[in-house]
Amino acid sequence: MHRVGSCTFRTLRGSLLLTAALSLLAARAGEAHKEAYADPKEAKQELRDRLKAPPAPKPPPELVPMPALTWASEKLKKLPLGSARFSFGIEHRTRVEVWDNKFLGAGATITNGFTLFRHRVWMDADLHEHFRVFGMFQDAHKDGDIAPQARAHEDRADLLEGYLDLRKLFGQDLTLRVGRQPLVYGRQRLVGAFEWSNPGRRFDALKLMWKSPDQAWTADAFASKVVEIDAIHPDEMHSSEEFYGLYATNASLKPHRFDLYALYRSNEIKERDQEIVTLGFRAYGKGIFGGLDYEVEAAGQFGKTPVGADELDHRAAAAHAEVGWTFAPAWKPRIMAEFNYASGDKDPTDGENQTFNNLFPTNHLHYGYADFFNWSNQISVAAGFEAQPLSGMTVWSKAYWFRLAEEKDAWRNAGGVVLARDTTGRAGREVGFEFDVGTTVNVNRHLNVDLGYALFDGGEFTGARRPPGQGETAQFFWAQAVLKF
Repeated sequence: MHRVGSCTFRTLRGSLLLTAALSLLAARAGEAHKEAYADPKEAKQELRDRLKAPPAPKPPPELVPMPALTWASEKLKKLPLGSARFSFGIEHRTRVEVWDNKFLGAGATITNGFTLFRHRVWMDADLHEHFRVFGMFQDAHKDGDIAPQARAHEDRADLLEGYLDLRKLFGQDLTLRVGRQPLVYGRQRLVGAFEWSNPGRRFDALKLMWKSPDQAWTADAFASKVVEIDAIHPDEMHSSEEFYGLYATNASLKPHRFDLYALYRSNEIKERDQEIVTLGFRAYGKGIFGGLDYEVEAAGQFGKTPVGADELDHRAAAAHAEVGWTFAPAWKPRIMAEFNYASGDKDPTDGENQTFNNLFPTNHLHYGYADFFNWSNQISVAAGFEAQPLSGMTVWSKAYWFRLAEEKDAWRNAGGVVLARDTTGRAGREVGFEFDVGTTVNVNRHLNVDLGYALFDGGEFTGARRPPGQGETAQFFWAQAVLKF
């Protein structure tokens, strides 16, 4: 009994001491609270505000967690070395493509299946407040018969990106980026990284990036040469082609944003210079009246373009308009409609070229997944639907109707290759209809899966310009997985 009583006494004594300590801390906290709020009403108001404040949103649950990759990813980010911080990452992409009667140009078609592989390793070195270095190596290759397109899909063991950032120049939010880098602006209708392709697109460039103190304005100015992909040897910048630009964005009128741009492309074609100036604007916004989103973009071009033995004055224009509505249910159904226009050449013999030059776009995002069109000599309308039936999962479908802007100009695919042309104009303008459907699943923060199908059915123009027996319908199926950490 004595032991029990002694134990009970020690427990009671400890409880009293703990209570006294907590009381002292509470008293000190109370004094600090009084100092912070001379008026008790302020403390009560703060409590009311906290109760009204919504809880911090939780990240969406992952369909299939990968804790080992998450751990590895976190351990490879912002590793300290003195005052510097180093981050490392890896990305792998595999895509299977199956084609039936794919149009290649000059009347050629191909029916085949192949697999594309892409491996990337990158390092981000945050060396100092004013210095940052980024590098990324890539190995892109294929397995299967791609016939004439083999080299376009391969870039063996090469430097994809390598640049230096000089930050906070002159005490401003001003950065100079020097080296091999992506150029991505707007929705990539004119300037993009073309990530759908296996090697992607990069530029050797000088780029100056500025933000206003209130963050309302951002502006980039760049001078560059596009990097030419060599499947076997190290990639090098284009020997003669130069690309300059000024791109500014204003975000002061929320939820609307406005882009203004001026782009200059110069290239030597058969010992003669092509010079094209593009001036344009873009306006876009979302969440208007609850569910409305929109985008409009328009651009005009002038300059000179060598065509055949002639040097023609270049005058062209292009426009895009899109509107969508996202409904209230949790699965976020959205419907949309869009219109696209890009001028074509009315008359090959009139001394002028009106074919809009698509510059360096990512067309795969905009004119059908079959990649049979670019932003030149095109009139198209489209309607689409998308929804998120499960967390991390998006399903979508989109239908397009295509025609030529000018019947005497060419039908060009996403890469600018001429698929067909009738200089007499007798074949008409109706090129065809395309229907795409697909799903994207973010399995977790490391793994993304895409599946899709595209059907293209040719119209009057396609039927007139296809060789006999080759058919006017093309089908495309793809399955892609991206793993990164």
